[in-house]
Amino acid sequence: MKALKKILLIITFILNSVLYDSVGYSEVGQYIDSFEAAGTMPRGLAFDGVYLWNSDEAFDRIYKMDKTGGIIDYLESPGPNPKGLAYGGGFLWHTDSSTDLIYQIDAKSGEILAEFDSPGPHPRGLAHDGESLWITDDFENIIYQLDTSGLILDFFTSPGINPKGLTFDGTFLWNVDSQSDRIYKLTIEGEVLDELIAPDIDPRGLTHDGVYLWNSDSRNDMIYKIDLGITPDTPTAVIRANNSINSLSVNSNESVSVSIELNPGLFGGEFADWWLIKFDHQENSLYYFDAFSFKWQKIELAVAPTYQGALMMVEPLTIETTSELSEGAYDFYFGVDLEMNGIIDAEVFYDKITVEVLSVSTDVQAFFESDSFQTIISAEIVEREVLSELV
Repeated sequence: MKALKKILLIITFILNSVLYDSVGYSEVGQYIDSFEAAGTMPRGLAFDGVYLWNSDEAFDRIYKMDKTGGIIDYLESPGPNPKGLAYGGGFLWHTDSSTDLIYQIDAKSGEILAEFDSPGPHPRGLAHDGESLWITDDFENIIYQLDTSGLILDFFTSPGINPKGLTFDGTFLWNVDSQSDRIYKLTIEGEVLDELIAPDIDPRGLTHDGVYLWNSDSRNDMIYKIDLGITPDTPTAVIRANNSINSLSVNSNESVSVSIELNPGLFGGEFADWWLIKFDHQENSLYYFDAFSFKWQKIELAVAPTYQGALMMVEPLTIETTSELSEGAYDFYFGVDLEMNGIIDAEVFYDKITVEVLSVSTDVQAFFESDSFQTIISAEIVEREVLSELV
């Protein structure tokens, strides 16, 4: 009876943590998450399918970030007043209000591949619909459609008098206006279908990741994630280490925090096997995470699911923070399959991340034995001798 009560308490704790303590409950059009922008004057936003990109006018940079605001990399902007951003055709597209140019940029190297004049004198937001570009101009209050060489294909009057960020969701355009503080949903002919209140009072950049809108705001230099009530078709599982979706390296004296998140898509409420597995390369061993003990259990004969139950929305939930990983590589997997039978026998929707733990003792010892360290010590000895003579 005590064991049963313990299990029920643990399940209740997990569900309450997921459903109420995590960000994830919202009404359509409300922001459900936010983080500080990388710079102090955030402007354009773009999404490349994995990462967010944000131009910053204070530092003249274009930052590459994960969806929690972690900086992955940055490029120097080609002009002194970077504004709109879009991603399409495998490239970044960017506007600058000082040069009044539109740039095609290699996202890896930052190389400018092409540039051409913007159609209006105040280029701001930029979007890519898979074939053509769309650009806002807040002097003319016009939204232009261009081909990728700059030729004007069409245009219409913007719904607000200070149009800024622009994005395309696959069917419709979205435009944020910094005078009305509204985000407008538009047909490609310019008809307003809906409008949302922007999260803050100085909205600038706008992008769409297939499910959510993202909006940068310059009042408090924040980036907001906005719920549109869109549900993906299939479950999306994400696993992070130290808040990163990319594989990473840490020193053995550093802690590693592993977190998971899940969007069930159209399968919310469906019963499934939940899998959380770790592979230790040094031991050549597999472990599964046991939700009841909240510990990794070594897999001796067959892998066991971490949890079995209905799929639900899980916003970032930390399942382990440890500084006890020994030197070597570890693969972490998180996923779900839609046959709740304790066997991996259906399509698994999963994510993986690798953490490499590096030895610091060897590096520290090598430093103390190095010529550089001996030079520092010798210099300090000489300095002390000089000071003692002066005294």
